[in-house]
Amino acid sequence: MSEENVEIVRRANEARNRGDVDRALIDVHSDVETDWSESRAAEGGMVEGVIHGRDKLRAQMQDLLDLWEARWDQEELVEVSDDQVLSVASVRFRGRDGIELGDRGAQLWTFEGGKAVHLKFFPSKERALESLGLSE
Repeated sequence: MSEENVEIVRRANEARNRGDVDRALIDVHSDVETDWSESRAAEGGMVEGVIHGRDKLRAQMQDLLDLWEARWDQEELVEVSDDQVLSVASVRFRGRDGIELGDRGAQLWTFEGGKAVHLKFFPSKERALESLGLSE
């Protein structure tokens, strides 16, 4: 199942870069838990720490894209296990006022039955692997 999950993450990232939030979330479970608590985006107030449900995630993503032009450049996709994929990406934001921000981080996607049930954002690949008891 892990190769299918890797493809889901790849497609979600491509859709997000097109601004197609609904397509980006098509393989996300309706009761998904999204945890931004360790991300710099949460520290900066761009997103809430932990949210529950695809509808709340959709609203949060749409709010972000309404304020910023954003581009996620996928650097690496790692099959952590049959039900987990680690995505490492750089992101660039440009505000309507011309302010530009950039960052690099990781997302750990956990799947169940072909749907993402948990998304956790980390400030780095190393921190994500550490949370799993792994190292590079």
